[in-house]
Amino acid sequence: MISVSRIMKSRGICPNKTFTPGVDLPAWFYYNLKSIDENFCFIYHPYDVLWDDIINEYSGSLEDPRFSIHKEAGEVVFGFILTNNVGNPKPDGKWHLWRWSDNAPGFAHIVKVDSKDPNYLMLLLSRIYLQAVYNNKGNKAWRDKLMQDADAKEEKALKDREDKFKDVQNENSWLLKAAKDNMERGNIKPTNPQHGQIISYPGQKNRSTIRRPVTDEEAKLIIPD
Repeated sequence: MISVSRIMKSRGICPNKTFTPGVDLPAWFYYNLKSIDENFCFIYHPYDVLWDDIINEYSGSLEDPRFSIHKEAGEVVFGFILTNNVGNPKPDGKWHLWRWSDNAPGFAHIVKVDSKDPNYLMLLLSRIYLQAVYNNKGNKAWRDKLMQDADAKEEKALKDREDKFKDVQNENSWLLKAAKDNMERGNIKPTNPQHGQIISYPGQKNRSTIRRPVTDEEAKLIIPD
């Protein structure tokens, strides 16, 4: 069984913060991930960084440079540190899930863990498990799965819009019926319903009234967003 921590130490990669299950993130989340893939490991990112698909301590040649795992600004960082508008490293402060790959060899970034909320972690775990299952069937199976999810999402959005339109039509049915009745009776002259508002101020003897057209909301007409 592979030991990612042993591989990291053998390559001189010793992050300053060691991950502790049950302290940094829930133990059930950690052990479920390890049951999916033993090559998973958590790396703490003190700074916001950019990384390549596969990253190790090798930075590449001048002709073909690449991001690397190295020590900078007092920390071991996985990639190129991003800075703010005054040149200081941008903080991250999150645990990231990485996976050791023997083929490259090097580490591949999986996901940034943005929250300790159990519902979020469960969703993240199920998504990683699903991807692992499909990846075992081949990359094409996972791409097809993503396309199916996208199609399903678009179809649901379209159905939601159609349902909302039907709801609006039902809410406005009384107004449509009134318009139909007026048409049948030959009452087709345009109307201009107005709303009167009394305007006054302290000490005024004669109050004045301003009249303005009523709004759709005042006329009880439902307008879709």
